[in-house]
Amino acid sequence: MPEEPMENKGWLGADLYFDIDADHIPTRCGKIHDTWRCRSCGFEGRGMVPDECPACGGKSFEEQKWPCEICLESAKYEALKLLDFLLEDFGFSPEEIEVSFSGHRGYHIQVESEAIRELDSVARKEIVDYITGVGLEPTYHGLDGSP
Repeated sequence: MPEEPMENKGWLGADLYFDIDADHIPTRCGKIHDTWRCRSCGFEGRGMVPDECPACGGKSFEEQKWPCEICLESAKYEALKLLDFLLEDFGFSPEEIEVSFSGHRGYHIQVESEAIRELDSVARKEIVDYITGVGLEPTYHGLDGSP
C-alpha cells in the first residue's frame, strides 16, 4: 500500500548488494594519476590523500581520482574473488548472482535469493565480516609467514 506511512509498512527483505570501485582500491598507479589538494593552504600532492597536510597540518582535502586500466583490472580481480566467496563458500548459484559494470569505476554484484531476503542486519554484517576477514587470525590458518 503505497499510501501507507513508512512506519506502518513491514520489512519485506532485500537482496545482497556489493559495490566494488576501482578508486577505492589502493594501487601503485594511483601515485601517477590521483591528485589531492589541501583546502587550508592549497598544497598539492599525488597518490593517496595523507591523514594531514605535510605543509600546514590541515585535514580537509579535494581529491581527483582517475582510474586507469590497471585500476580497473584490480577491481575486476576483487570482483572475481568476491564471486568465488559467494559461489564456493556460501553456495549461491550463478543464477542468483548478477554482475554488472558500474560505469567507469568498477562492478556491482547483486545476490537475488529468498534466503538472503530473509536475513536481518546482523546476519548480513556476518557475511561482510567473513568476506573482508574481520576477526580472522592469520596464524590459525597458516598465514603468518612461517613454514
